Amino acid sequence: PPHIATMGFGDFAATTQFYLYGKRHFTSTGYEQHKQSYEQPDLLETDLDLKGKIFMVTGANSGLGKEIANFLAVKGSTVYMVCRSPERAEAARTEIVTAAGGDAAERVHVLQI
Repeated sequence: PPHIATMGFGDFAATTQFYLYGKRHFTSTGYEQHKQSYEQPDLLETDLDLKGKIFMVTGANSGLGKEIANFLAVKGSTVYMVCRSPERAEAARTEIVTAAGGDAAERVHVLQI
């Protein structure tokens, strides 16, 4: 790459503009300024349709894994729950199927390790 001392004025101006544009738009400050102009959809409230999609969720019998499995089942996807404890997995599956309703019993499956 050319050194600044050997650059012509045009190259120096272009490089400087490129740097300033990047600093203004592609840093955390630029991100914070621009994100205000974008609409932030709430995926939990939208009519997201995941029918026909297949997901495998690890740790799906409790915590975040269970919440994700529940969300996916409610949105119509097929969910494979990967859990270490078969008893806790079946208990969580029952809760998820009840919450999702419809044909969730055919779409939510437990995989044992």
